[in-house]
Amino acid sequence: MLHHQIYLSLLTDIVQKWDQPTGTLTRGVVAAMLTRAMLHPHGIKARLTNGQVGGGQQSGWAI
Repeated sequence: MLHHQIYLSLLTDIVQKWDQPTGTLTRGVVAAMLTRAMLHPHGIKARLTNGQVGGGQQSGWAI
């Protein structure tokens, strides 16, 4: 995902650091974007409203 594809209140799937080898996805709503770069190999890092942090992999719908 690119930086401009993630924004606050977006329903998205992230991969947490310890899930990178398996690619397990965690779904939630974006509370904050933590990566400033336009592109990152593990996805743009985001914090979800439940406090989980990971690289964005798939985006969903705005809440």
